Amino acid sequence: MPDTSTPNTPAQPTHWLARQFNLPLPVLQAPMAGVQDHVLALAVARSGGLGAIPAAMLSPAALGAELAAFRAASTAPLNVNFFCHTPPAPDATVQARWLAALQPCFQAWGVDPATIDNGPGRLPFADDTAELAAACNQLLLDSAESITEDIVDRYYGGRVETNAFKVADAALAGRAGEAMALLRHALATGADPVPLVAAISMKIRQMAKIFGNRSASPASLGMAPWQLDRARKDLTGWTDDGLAAVIQAMATADAAAKGAERDPIYSLEKLVNLIAHKGIVQSK
Repeated sequence: MPDTSTPNTPAQPTHWLARQFNLPLPVLQAPMAGVQDHVLALAVARSGGLGAIPAAMLSPAALGAELAAFRAASTAPLNVNFFCHTPPAPDATVQARWLAALQPCFQAWGVDPATIDNGPGRLPFADDTAELAAACNQLLLDSAESITEDIVDRYYGGRVETNAFKVADAALAGRAGEAMALLRHALATGADPVPLVAAISMKIRQMAKIFGNRSASPASLGMAPWQLDRARKDLTGWTDDGLAAVIQAMATADAAAKGAERDPIYSLEKLVNLIAHKGIVQSK
């Protein structure tokens, strides 16, 4: 059974962290990639602090499993920690030098260097994880009820061979042919239209947030600095009418993907083509 119990909570938490997340204690657990899973985060949450799950060494599938395990056991708030970096390219020469320098430590502790992975072990917050975040956000927006396994399976049961954000990026760059080819490849390999629409919608919503307020800060818009910079670049050449047309098409595609129309693919292709032309309808 899910754990809904919490320690005794002060009537009025005084620390901003405790107030922000309604915590009994202003304690933030340090995420430790590679040495912990959801069990430690759950223990911290049950003790009154803010537990954390490190995502830098987890694939999107593994991260989803950890989050599901935590949420099955507790309704407490949770910190999910990511790295935002450019992974270095593996260098065999540098790797060999490090192994040679650490050889005395290997011998002292009985470590076999052959068991050490070659290359970077920390994954950055990249498109695959962003796509997962977009899907979660779409579920929160669409589901007034509790989000169940059946709802997730109904919306996101298809597999995505082509990353949905690549479709959106190609369209926003004005490469209509490439965007359409990527979209059709994704659909042909089993992708469901719902997560594709969700990823595209997230990009358009970010652009809409700053369209009339280009000088807004990331914090005021609930966006990361890199997201704000990217949205500003994507807005180049857009008009208010064009953005309004895309938002309307986005709503139509979203409804179509969820059963409002017999052929959701048509609405999705129309949306992608409209984005590639900055909301300007092309005459035949």
